[in-house]
Amino acid sequence: MFEILFTNTGFSLIRLKIFCEIAAAKGISRAAKETMNDQGHYSRELKRLEHFFEVRLFERKGKKLEITEAGKRLLPVCKEFLKAMEILHNEFRNSPKRVVIGAGDSIHDWLVLPRFDRLLKALPNTAIELINLRSAEVNAGVLEGELDLGIVRENACSPELGIYKLGTLYYCLFVPKVLLSKAKTHDPIALLAKLPLARLAGDGEFNQMLAKLAKTKRINLNTRLTCSSFPAMKESVRRGHVAAVLPTIAETDLPKSDFEKFDVDIFRVLNRQFALCYNQRLIGIRPFLEQGLTNLKQLLAIH
Repeated sequence: MFEILFTNTGFSLIRLKIFCEIAAAKGISRAAKETMNDQGHYSRELKRLEHFFEVRLFERKGKKLEITEAGKRLLPVCKEFLKAMEILHNEFRNSPKRVVIGAGDSIHDWLVLPRFDRLLKALPNTAIELINLRSAEVNAGVLEGELDLGIVRENACSPELGIYKLGTLYYCLFVPKVLLSKAKTHDPIALLAKLPLARLAGDGEFNQMLAKLAKTKRINLNTRLTCSSFPAMKESVRRGHVAAVLPTIAETDLPKSDFEKFDVDIFRVLNRQFALCYNQRLIGIRPFLEQGLTNLKQLLAIH
């Protein structure tokens, strides 16, 4: 069984590990330095692994070492295999359970943390780690086993992953009443152009859609503040400095007595469907997590 892996020289777990480290560091010398190993040793071990597969896993382009197409195919398989061995090692030794969840900062703040007490009940005797990442990073992390679970936009979820649909985040314009009284209008389009706005930093999908909406309505957004996350935008609105387009779940922190919410059709294009994603093969070797997925789906559902 699996004779080809063991009758030919060059294959070993150590070499697979070294290959992953070189890929992560994007260079042999950097990988060796980061792991306090000899550069020559890393170079020789990589060559032996390439000899075994009879392909180049990296190519030198100028001063840079770039992973080849063969290397890109091997890397996720290699990471998933090593992660599976690590999981089983910990499971068999009854090591403390740990679950790593990747999502955007806003999702952690508004979807995960408010339900954390119930999350702990769904995953008893488990340490939970929340990591703030972009959708592409969440996908890669779950595929390669660095993350156990991810929460991303449904349309951004990799087809290689299993998913549970969580529901839709709806968006609307939140305006401090102190600003609204000065604007002398309740037209949300006019408010977008007139009021000082907080917006997300970067050129992500949400920003692109908001810019497209503004272009369609022929207005210039009066952006006065850019923030790294929706929670930071919400906080600036709460302090009365600016208005902002936020998920409707922000209303729990923005009471009607002090803030006006404009929930109108023009913002429907900004709505996003979210999903809980997981690596089906790795989940399958962690019974406690596999059994808890149904509970987690219900627990994290967006209402």
